[in-house]
Parts: sequence; C-alpha cells; structure tokens
Amino acid sequence: MTYTYFLLMGNNMVYTGLTNDLKRRFSEHQAGKVKSTKHRLPVKLIGYEAYSLQSDAQRRERFLKTSEGRALFRKQYRDILKKNWRGTQVVGFLAGAGVRIPPSPPVFSKAFKVE
Repeated sequence: MTYTYFLLMGNNMVYTGLTNDLKRRFSEHQAGKVKSTKHRLPVKLIGYEAYSLQSDAQRRERFLKTSEGRALFRKQYRDILKKNWRGTQVVGFLAGAGVRIPPSPPVFSKAFKVE
C-alpha cells in the first residue's frame, strides 16, 4: 500500500507527501528529520489516501502539487483548514467532477479535523 498524505504545518501551509509506511513517515516529520518540514513544526496529519499501486499514488501527489490540484484540495479540505470541525473524523474518497484524477480511485481515504 502506498499513501499520499497531507500535513498541516506550523505556518498553516499544507505539505503533500508520499510514503509506503505512513506511521514511520509521520513520526519522522514530527521529530524534525524531514528537511522540507523541520523548520515548520509542529505538523498535524489532516488526511491521507491509500493506493494499491505506487504509480497511482505518485500521479495523485503530482496532480495535487499543480495549481489546479491545490485549488481542488482547498475545496475538499476547506472546513478542516478553517478549523471549523472539532473532534470528529470524516471518511470519503477525494475526487472532483471534471478534474483529472488517477485512473484507479484510492483504496481508502481519510481526513482528520484539526483541533
């Protein structure tokens, strides 16, 4: 399983990454061992998507780093990013109508509310 994951960094920017071991990678981010996030601590995991094919996860990550992908992400995670929700979890697939997405949908996707 390969994961595309989303972190809310200390400067309120969202980091999108890719990993085969989500728990290990998140703990590396929290410990400041990742160059791109170590100066933006603390980080919170706000969501992830699980793919059975690594190529699908890579394609999704690349898309989300484009301007169109960032706009879609902001729409899908609007309430989480605004911190309107407290203490609940939202589960669902992330796909937008008329937007390019990987050929196979994520096996599992989860979004967390920021406290």
